[in-house]
Amino acid sequence: MKQYFFDVSGVLDYLRHGTRFTGIQRVVVTLADAACSKLGPDQAYISYLDHGRGRYVAVPYAALENGCMTDPESLRAVFGIRPPRPNQADQDLDLRAKYKGRPLRARFMPCGADFMQHWVERNTGRARHSS
Repeated sequence: MKQYFFDVSGVLDYLRHGTRFTGIQRVVVTLADAACSKLGPDQAYISYLDHGRGRYVAVPYAALENGCMTDPESLRAVFGIRPPRPNQADQDLDLRAKYKGRPLRARFMPCGADFMQHWVERNTGRARHSS
């Protein structure tokens, strides 16, 4: 039987500092979740580089809660990652600086999360967790 491993090291590293998925993290977890849900329970694994041990670790997808791949808080809980300390003023400032002079982009970015949630619900038949 073939086994498939989906490396989410970058996503887990990002979750140590970020509060929610953005661009590529959202794509990685959505695609991995959709692919794993189509494979048999003994075929799909989520793997990541454990920096403390200096080696890759694989977790059976079946061991994860249904839908936790697309929810940052649930994924943090499964892998024992502490959430970053929120500082909303700094986050708002960062977003204003990031999109300075690009008002269309600033308005479009929040729509991306809504679109992704709709896509996940439509293509996997289950709701994406919201934080």
